[in-house]
Amino acid sequence: MHITPLLHITPLPVLVPCSDDADGIVRLGPMNAFTNVQVVKDVSSEVERWKTAHPARWACAKGIDQIQKTMREPGEWAVFKSAIDLVQQELPPWQLKGIRESKNWQTAAWAYSGLMSGLLQDCRFVIWYSTKGKGTPQPGLYCPSWKDAVYALLGMDHIRLCERCGELFIPRPTSDPKNEQRYCPGGACANAARVARWKKLHPQRAKAQRHGKQKEKKTRR
Repeated sequence: MHITPLLHITPLPVLVPCSDDADGIVRLGPMNAFTNVQVVKDVSSEVERWKTAHPARWACAKGIDQIQKTMREPGEWAVFKSAIDLVQQELPPWQLKGIRESKNWQTAAWAYSGLMSGLLQDCRFVIWYSTKGKGTPQPGLYCPSWKDAVYALLGMDHIRLCERCGELFIPRPTSDPKNEQRYCPGGACANAARVARWKKLHPQRAKAQRHGKQKEKKTRR
């Protein structure tokens, strides 16, 4: 998993309850009812667990990521519809009614808004007290479970899924609103995708190149 700490790019800390190693406390209920919380920095192990233990959540995570890609550059309506198919298990049917047939990107934006609002309905904006560093009150998004925290980070576009290998990565901070970082860091997946696109666009040249390499190997033998 290509994960680094989120603190330097997350304007609103995502918090989850914890029993030890707390980063601070937050009051959620009556007076003197405090909850220990920690700032979420790495969700890789949780999302990895979803692949086998919670396939519907894993599909939803992929769907959220895919919808965001279509939001950044509208045009691939078929891609958006396939993303809706991925998230539908985590949403009530009425939220998706009519979306697939509309082909309207304003409707798509409304659908995404409804999706994230529904997934994060148990989360709360809070003012929490940090017990580390200077120990100051600051705003945060309290998530009652790790599932909520993962959806929150995906929804805020702080983590993405590599289009080729499916691993999580943190996009580089940029002022570009489209910010089309589609592949994990390192360049391997980006290069592989670039080669695959070239082969698809130039099948005859790719075939000739492949045969040339095979002939060269036989000659060396």
